[in-house]
Amino acid sequence: MASSKNSVLKILGYLYIPIAIICLLLNMWLIYYEVYLKDNVIAIHTNFIDETEYSKDQKFFMEVNIYDNVIEWKWNYYIDTNIPEKNEDGSYDEKYMFSTGVQFYAEPIAKRIQYSEGLIFQDKSYHGYELQNCVYYSQPDGLDSAYVSGGNNLANQDAWLWDIGGELCCIKIKGPVFTEQRWWCPNYEIYDVAKLIAENTDSVKSIKEGVTITTFDFSNYFNLFMLNEESGKFDKPIVDDNILKEWTFITVKVTKHNADMISAKQSIFGSYKGDSEWNADESVSNLPYWLDETVKNLTLQDCRYESYGDGLGLALKNSCIKYLSEFEGMYITLTIDLDEIDDTLNVIGFTDNPFGDLKVDKVVIMSDTEREFRVPAGITVETENVVITGGGSSV
Repeated sequence: MASSKNSVLKILGYLYIPIAIICLLLNMWLIYYEVYLKDNVIAIHTNFIDETEYSKDQKFFMEVNIYDNVIEWKWNYYIDTNIPEKNEDGSYDEKYMFSTGVQFYAEPIAKRIQYSEGLIFQDKSYHGYELQNCVYYSQPDGLDSAYVSGGNNLANQDAWLWDIGGELCCIKIKGPVFTEQRWWCPNYEIYDVAKLIAENTDSVKSIKEGVTITTFDFSNYFNLFMLNEESGKFDKPIVDDNILKEWTFITVKVTKHNADMISAKQSIFGSYKGDSEWNADESVSNLPYWLDETVKNLTLQDCRYESYGDGLGLALKNSCIKYLSEFEGMYITLTIDLDEIDDTLNVIGFTDNPFGDLKVDKVVIMSDTEREFRVPAGITVETENVVITGGGSSV
């Protein structure tokens, strides 16, 4: 009987000893991970905020407009959580948008601030930026010019609705972030719109002249919360910060002009210090309303190609110039879409006198991809993804 009992114990011992060894090894690995590896293991998650899919026109969450005397930051976003219908071609129905922003008309644009709150031995110290020498704007979708926001709305705004790949999300500013403990007082750095603008204006000013669509790493400033369609709330999983680093890259449209702003019409808000009729020379717009009925819109089909330099140059057709010269009081616009030009043609820009004696009031040059285009001195153009060379200027 005793021999049988000993045999059972031996069998159990043979079974449990390997399990005990495995448990011991796992516990040793867990201790090693907690002590040495935990802070060095990083799981990366990257968010990309690109152009909206719920808008008919190309719109970006953030736009910057830079003149020598004016700097403008603009935010575009939705104001409701309704999900548009997806069409058969993969596109979405248009969704109503709203815009807010700030216009700086003097340097410096921000100052460093510090304040405390709470009772003694329980107080907290906050450090951040305050915007100055500026005007705040709000602009409903479809309105030509923005109106001045009451107070400092943009500085207090901390969340916006956007979409990522057709899924609605909330882009939220991080707010106060703990930095250090000084004696009994914890210190916090305020990550808000004012800090983002103050710390990134020099970066956008360093971009070359023209329209540039580029990406900024704004991980320090924003958190993303995706919409939970079941609960109707914006939430995200709680993850240990020691083992996860979240990157947020945002595509920004930057328009830079190496000149002064001279008219409110050059502003992305259609206003200067709240005045939509402002001109630097204190004049008023000299374009009478009746010209809306006599506007002539010219395109690439109204142009001819001429041998110019190492390639071809664009100029208006002589027949077009002769015909339009017969009219008075006509407002003439020329829109050139460079993507319509055959890739085999080496078109480098306008010729030296592309319009002859004809007065062209507005010139627009656009492209889906960034490229250079020569414009002679004395001609001002509006551009999209086009860098102007040859002495001309862009607005």
